[in-house]
Order: sequence, then C-alpha cells, then structure tokens
Amino acid sequence: MAPGAGDAAVLRLPELPPKGLALVCDGDGRLTSLDPYRGARRAVAEAAANLACVGATPLGLTDCLNFGSPENPEVFWTFRQAVTGIADACRAMKIPVVGGNVSFYNESPDGPVLPTPVITMVGLLEDVASTCGAGFRRADDMIVLAGGTDPDLAASFYVSAVHGMHAGRPADVDFDAHQRLLAVVRDAVARGWLSSAHDCSEGGAAVAVAECAALGGLGADVMLPGAPRADIALFGEAPSRFVLSLPEHRVRDFQALAASRSVPLTILGRTGGDRLRIAVEGQREPASTIDLPLIEIAKAYDTLSIIL
Repeated sequence: MAPGAGDAAVLRLPELPPKGLALVCDGDGRLTSLDPYRGARRAVAEAAANLACVGATPLGLTDCLNFGSPENPEVFWTFRQAVTGIADACRAMKIPVVGGNVSFYNESPDGPVLPTPVITMVGLLEDVASTCGAGFRRADDMIVLAGGTDPDLAASFYVSAVHGMHAGRPADVDFDAHQRLLAVVRDAVARGWLSSAHDCSEGGAAVAVAECAALGGLGADVMLPGAPRADIALFGEAPSRFVLSLPEHRVRDFQALAASRSVPLTILGRTGGDRLRIAVEGQREPASTIDLPLIEIAKAYDTLSIIL
C-alpha cells in the first residue's frame, strides 16, 4: 500500500508469505490536556481502529510520553493519569506494551507542551493482498457509517479551530463495543467486502468522508444522521466510528455480519461524481449542507498534508 493511502502502513513479510505487518502512530495532546485519562485511552483506541481499517489485529505497542516538568504537581498528576489510561486501555483490549519512552521537561518560557502520549502499534495481517485503503475506490459504492456512538462537540477539533475554544471533556471509550466494532471491520476487510475503510477522528464524520473522497479522487452524495444542531452532525466527534464503502451487493452480507456482533450501521449514501455533497437529516438551512467540487477538497487536503 502506498504511503498515506490507508489508515496504517502495511509491510509485506517475504519470509512468511502472505502475512504482513501494519504499523500506526497516534496521539492527541489536545484531548489529553482536557482529560489525560480519557485522552490516553482514546489514543490507544484510535491506533487499534487504524489497524482494523487495513485488516490487522494488534500484536503490541510502544509509547512515547511527552510532558513538561514532573516537579510541577499538575504536570505529574497529568502524567500519572495518562499512564493509567494507557494501561487500562491495553488491559481491556489485551494488547501488551513491549516498550516505551518518557520525555519530561518539554517546556518554553510560555509553559509546558501539551501532555502528549504517542502510541505506536503494530498489527498482523494474515494476507496482505486483502488489505484496504482509506480512499473511495469505485463509483456507485454504498457509503456506511459503522458504530453507534453519538457525536459531541465537547473537546472537538471544530470547536478549537473554528471557535478558538480549548474546552470540554472528551467522550470515553466503551471498549466492549469498540472491540466488537473492530472485529467486524477486520472481518469485512479480510473477506474482501470493503472498497475503503477510514476511522472518524478529528473533524468528525464530515471530515472523514471528505478525506475518503480526496484520497480516492471520487466524489460522494451523503446524508448524515440528524443531531440537535447541524454542526454536531457534521463535525462532532466520538470514538468507535468508521466511514466504509462497499459494493451494493455486499451490503446485506455486511449488515448480517454487523448484526451478529450487535454493531449498528447507518447507510449514508453513494460514491460517484466530481463533487462532495453532505447534508444532515432533518436540517434544511443552507449552512447545514456542504456542496463543493472535489478538486477544492483535494487541494485543501494536500495543502494541510504539507503543513502537517
């Protein structure tokens, strides 16, 4: 898989064909600064979600914990909460921590850096030929939202980037539901049912759909589930959600697989065309609708990738 084409890097194992390894690195200092315990749990959950998108099962992880001075009681408390969050998440998912690094005293005259636990996770693919990218791949595929967690603007990137507010408590992860959802995604990838798989993280469902369109060079027409406000539906965040695409003739099979593990699915729309259209169920105001040429979406995505 080409760099950036999927939610995780995929490497062949020539010594053990057709097996392969998947690797991913995740961390969000913004969430951890708002709630160090939940932010650290979210980092572990997202790393495992990224591996699931390419069909890999986690084998283990290592971490890099970046904090300010431990002589500051608030910093040390944040560090302790983050470590506890990682440990609890790994116990829940039965993922061993095989190494790690702690970096203290990351400060400037303006104060300490955001507390940032970075998770690097490796997973096993049984067959690298059956892996899956993040970009939409075929016109007229069905687009599905997997996972039933309601999105929220609390601690969201939208509130930070658009409204300049660094506030709110991030939602916690239900690891039982998360594990069931990841198993469904991995199974569907292994069976070759999915055309694309991408987890919803920063920016919510609207940004996840836009990223799939930009990466695949293919537009889409989507109706997101309703919410009290359009911006919650578009840009609200929550753990344990995926944007997936698959051929229409596979939808019933996938619904049966999800139902067997009590994983909710919502059909959002179809891929195709050279525009990205995203509406919100029950919202009619023009401000609640996104309708942009795919070329503008791709240009914005490429520009952001260069900046980051």
